[in-house]
Amino acid sequence: MGRLGGWFGHYAESLISLAIAFVVAVLSLVDVLGVEAVNSSILLVLALLATAVLRDRSHREAVEGALSTTRRRLEEVLSPLTGQVGRLNEVGNTVELARESLDETRPIRIISGTEVTNALAEARADTREWIFKGGTETYIRAMTLPSCVEAARRGRRELDALS
Repeated sequence: MGRLGGWFGHYAESLISLAIAFVVAVLSLVDVLGVEAVNSSILLVLALLATAVLRDRSHREAVEGALSTTRRRLEEVLSPLTGQVGRLNEVGNTVELARESLDETRPIRIISGTEVTNALAEARADTREWIFKGGTETYIRAMTLPSCVEAARRGRRELDALS
């Protein structure tokens, strides 16, 4: 009920204008009101509508003023933050570079999937010595030794294979 009352209060001029126009139209149709009464009611309806328009404009100006003030305040607050955000980005980049450097300097690196194939190919490309400790050495015989021998021949260097 409160919501309906607020709606009526907000649109009071428009509702009164509509009611007057409706009543006058009905009364003039049944010849209860004369031409002068209808003309007077038209002026009254126009006055009420003009009041509604003026109230709407003043409300809109107040809202626009509040928005403008809020925008200025936000700019005042956010302007100093842009420099800090830039510095945070720099710190984030520095942390990422440090993380990459630490990853590169680790003596042991955990890899899986295609990283294993890539790491083995990279290691075979320029190695002078290959030490294997493991099972049947099938992969060593099939892939590693031929690749290391070929790389050693291309580079005309010595190759030691221990197992």
